[in-house]
Amino acid sequence: MDDRGQATVEAALMLPIVLFVILGMFTYGLVVHSRIVVTDAAREGARAYALGLALDEAETREKVEEQLQNGGLRLENLQPIQLEGTGVDAEFVELTVIYHQSSFVPLLPLLIGGEQNPNYFEISHTSTFKKERSS
Repeated sequence: MDDRGQATVEAALMLPIVLFVILGMFTYGLVVHSRIVVTDAAREGARAYALGLALDEAETREKVEEQLQNGGLRLENLQPIQLEGTGVDAEFVELTVIYHQSSFVPLLPLLIGGEQNPNYFEISHTSTFKKERSS
């Protein structure tokens, strides 16, 4: 029996699996990083609006975008923010930030997270702050 080429065949069979696992771990790290940055951006945007540092939704979005850029995320993946509690009588402000983190591995979001789109992970965070009353 001739064993020449056995290692090549084994490598050819295992390489796609090993590559998928390595790229999957890298993608998971990016998703965790994005989750942390999106959480910070939502918190900072809600805080700015609650303290009166951002006067409307546009200024609040600027604060969110600034935090995303500081965290190294791409702004084109940011979805429209959802700001609630902007009325004069509102006691709390609630800000939801949604970000689409691209996946390097095709279909990985479907396999892991059950996302609707196989090309990205949807990361969202909602922060609520009590509005400060000015005297």
